[in-house]
Formats: sequence, C-alpha cells, structure tokens
Amino acid sequence: MPVAAHDVLHDLESICEERRQLGVQVRLHHWLHGWLFVHIPLSMGFLVLTAIHAVMSLRY
Repeated sequence: MPVAAHDVLHDLESICEERRQLGVQVRLHHWLHGWLFVHIPLSMGFLVLTAIHAVMSLRY
C-alpha cells in the first residue's frame, strides 16, 4: 500500500476494532441481564427461607 494510504487504513482499522468491542459489550450486556432472571428469584427464595428459619427457630 502507498504510504499516503497508511493513515486511512489505520483509521479504518480503529473503526473496525471499536465495532468489534461494541459487539462484545452488547453480548455481555445481554448475558448479565439474562442472569438477573435466575439470580433475583433465587435470592428472593433464599430471603423467604431465611425468614421462615428465623421464625421457626424462635418458636422452638
């Protein structure tokens, strides 16, 4: 490639790399929000069972 095209190619390479990183961030964002559908019900169940355990341990 001619020397004059090196700057343009470097800019194009930077744009492609930024697009790739944004794709990775979108994928991770979807995984993290999907994890909430598992994490929140399990956490709430754990809190309910902890409360039941506290009440039962005070009664007996």
